[in-house]
Amino acid sequence: MRSGEGSDGAAVRRLVRSDRKVATATAARAFTIDPMFDHFTRDRLHAHRILPRLLAGVVDDLVAHGDCWVADSSDGVVGIAGWSAPGTMPRGTARDAAIAARSALGALRVVHRAAGMRLLAQVEKHHPAEPHWYLGLLTVDPTWQGRGLGGRLIGPGLDRADDDGLPAYLETQKESNLSWYGRHGFEVTRTIEVRGVPPVWCLTRSPR
Repeated sequence: MRSGEGSDGAAVRRLVRSDRKVATATAARAFTIDPMFDHFTRDRLHAHRILPRLLAGVVDDLVAHGDCWVADSSDGVVGIAGWSAPGTMPRGTARDAAIAARSALGALRVVHRAAGMRLLAQVEKHHPAEPHWYLGLLTVDPTWQGRGLGGRLIGPGLDRADDDGLPAYLETQKESNLSWYGRHGFEVTRTIEVRGVPPVWCLTRSPR
């Protein structure tokens, strides 16, 4: 067993520069079946084509403005947890523009794009103003899900938030995620609903 490797066969470690592309690909695989991305893409093939581009800018922003962890196995990087540091969220116009420039936002379904922008505006409007650690991305490769790897991935970030005496915050578009996050101390603090778009749940965890 490698240093830091869990019983699931993966070692959780900090992301390094060479991990970015494969971590983005892993995130794209995990989000291929997702209520929000299903809404904004035409079909599975469309999602497969554009999700890596959509997520690349997000991963790069998290690396630049926070703390990222990956699960490394004999299969390569099979999971990623990306945190934005206190004081770095909301991102602001310049960083949002940088993410958009890297992504494929123009390839999203036109019929839903305006509603999606309204949803993003509401998500940003309700982002906490007080200092916090923001879990901007948590994904595990579908073939590795159900082994406890997600909990191991977010563990270092939760420990960091506790050490800093700060809350942790996230949004999820999957209702099925609520009970899982609840087991890790998160509570639903708001549900954001915009007509024509699936809802988004906002969750906060108080420091331990």
